[in-house]
Amino acid sequence: MPKDESFHEYVVDLLRNFPGITSRGMFSGWALYQDGIVFALIAEGELYFKSDKSIQIYFEQADSHPFVYMRKDSKPITLAYWSVPEEVLEDEEALSLWTERSVEASKRAGKTKE
Repeated sequence: MPKDESFHEYVVDLLRNFPGITSRGMFSGWALYQDGIVFALIAEGELYFKSDKSIQIYFEQADSHPFVYMRKDSKPITLAYWSVPEEVLEDEEALSLWTERSVEASKRAGKTKE
């Protein structure tokens, strides 16, 4: 599936008020960083935030789903990135909170672009 440039631009615009946000193309999507820490993915027209055990409940309560991709041998791989609900994308205050939680989860996991 080709990259959805318009959704990428939409997400970057939503996050414009967060300092240090950058994005980098990867495979058929993008990785989003805050100050060099990967905290989100854009793939197949969806935004996924990094999660861990301490914040996964928020994703589950919002009927979110994890990012899953298929390896070449057709084995599904589930990553600790969960879809961001549309109502969060439409609410600046909620988006800020979810972004902060995700960045903190990434810091705990030590996810950087290096």
